[in-house]
Amino acid sequence: MQIKLAKIAVLALLLLSLAVVYFLWPQLQAKLHNNFSSSHGDWREIAWSFPVDAWPAGRAFRCDSSKCGSDIDLYVRPKIGFCDCYRGVADDDEIDRVGDLVLISERYAPTSPGIAVTINGMSGRARHFSILAPQRAAFDVIGIALARSCDSIVATAVSNQQITVSAQERILELLGSKEIKNWIETFPQSPL
Repeated sequence: MQIKLAKIAVLALLLLSLAVVYFLWPQLQAKLHNNFSSSHGDWREIAWSFPVDAWPAGRAFRCDSSKCGSDIDLYVRPKIGFCDCYRGVADDDEIDRVGDLVLISERYAPTSPGIAVTINGMSGRARHFSILAPQRAAFDVIGIALARSCDSIVATAVSNQQITVSAQERILELLGSKEIKNWIETFPQSPL
C-alpha cells in the first residue's frame, strides 16, 4: 500500500512539474533571452500575449516606430507536424492554413498575392493581410509560413499602420538571425 501511495505521489509531482513548466514557459523563455535587444538593436523581446492553444507559445518581439516607421509586433513559433511534408508552403492557401492570423482576429483578408521567401534554408511564402479587429482601426499584417520538413515555422508581423518595405527587410533580417535560427533548431523535427 505504501509503495502504491509513493508511486502516486511521484506521478502527481511529475505532472505538477510539467504543468508549471508548460504554463510558465513564455516567461522562462523571455528571461533566457533577456539580452536579445543588445544584439538586435531595432527589436526587443516582449512576452507572448496569446492564450494557450494546440501549439506551444513562441517568441514575440517589438520594433518601435522610431526604428521601423511604425510600431510592429512580430510573433514567431513552430508548429511541429503541421506542414505538407512534400510540397512545403507552396501556395497562399497554405499560409492561411498554417499561419497565426486567427490569433489576431478571425476577420482578415489578403491585400496582395504572396511571394516566395527563403530564410535560414527554409522555403515558404509571405503575404500581406488586413485585419479588422472590433472597435479598432484595421491592422496591416504580414503572415509568413516556412517549411522545415513536415513542420511549419510561422511568423506574424502586426502594425496599426502600413508596414514599409524597410520594416519588412528588418523583419526578414530578424527571422534570418543566428539567434532565431538556433532557437528554431532546438525544436524536434517530425519524422519524414
